Amino acid sequence: MPPDTLRFVRRDGVRGKELFTFDEVAVVKIVDSHTYDANIHVEFSHGPSAHGGFIVAILWKVIQTHFSNTLAKQNQHNTFSLHTEFLRPCSTGPITIKIRDVRIGKATSTVHASLSQKGIENAVCYATNCGPLAVRNTISIPMSYQLTPLPPPIDFAAVLSGQDKYWIRYDVGRDPKTPNHALCNAIFAIERQTPILQDSSNPMHKRITTQWLTPRLPHETWTQPMLGLVMDHAVPPIENFYTHNAPHNNLNMPLRAVENETRGLSSYDHPAWASPRYYPTVSMTIEVKRPLAPEGVKWLMLRWHTRECVDGRFDIEAEVWDPEGRLVATAVSLWYVIDVADAGVGQQGGTGSSRKKIAEGKGIRAKYGDSKI
Repeated sequence: MPPDTLRFVRRDGVRGKELFTFDEVAVVKIVDSHTYDANIHVEFSHGPSAHGGFIVAILWKVIQTHFSNTLAKQNQHNTFSLHTEFLRPCSTGPITIKIRDVRIGKATSTVHASLSQKGIENAVCYATNCGPLAVRNTISIPMSYQLTPLPPPIDFAAVLSGQDKYWIRYDVGRDPKTPNHALCNAIFAIERQTPILQDSSNPMHKRITTQWLTPRLPHETWTQPMLGLVMDHAVPPIENFYTHNAPHNNLNMPLRAVENETRGLSSYDHPAWASPRYYPTVSMTIEVKRPLAPEGVKWLMLRWHTRECVDGRFDIEAEVWDPEGRLVATAVSLWYVIDVADAGVGQQGGTGSSRKKIAEGKGIRAKYGDSKI
């Protein structure tokens, strides 16, 4: 590995100053019964902007705190429905979240959360919680649902050591000048032979992405609020439709990872995220099928599926599965795709400086490759 890369790589088992757990950066301070302070940490950001998944996760943790304190007598600690609207970009730094108790019931309760920064409301959220009373006299029906196409089996220990037959480890290198800080906090496993590699003529294979992921720090696990992070930890399937200028899609990522392995290179040896497109999230709705254990889960699988992109808007359906093959949660989100290159710097609809800020803020470059930013 080149010396200039070594300086920024996060290594397993070595706790450096740049490595933080979610709980360390997502500290919630209770201001009063319905007001909470927190912080958007730079290590869970996308450039100067907050990572959308972190916003959902911190909202989730505040709601969890609210039901454990102000609404403790309701005994409703399970958030099974969470809908978030991203109103404005949120930057790194302090945030304030205010809770409004919308409907408090014996079986379920719904609250509204408003996230603001410097007095400006940036995101809003509705969450519904339940407790033991909600599951009395209810039914569960096994329906034999499974993913299509069905992912191959995985050996997590073999993935970490580079020995798994079907999956290959993929790490996002940590360079202070690249924007994807949040993605550096996880280890990814992608298929060696993704469906799109097996049959690139099938449009269905371009519409999906599948991966396993685990927190980078060995002692950290995915906990319930972190499902917000997990749901937003993949490359949008839209990138699969750009076969020649998208190094981070289901076609080029596994090809490069396997080539690196053959050449004896590190699992970190990938070009920094660079795209003339960026993908702001408009909204996300999460439904929890099965709460994670209080101690968390080390590995989770994320499947993203999109139907169509129309007028710069596209949908993503997400599913999270645990190692035992159980569906943990589902999500539906709405995204924009914006082509900064086509928009043009200085053209009508935005000044040169504003376009430059967009590009810098999202870490966008017009060209790909390993060149330094």
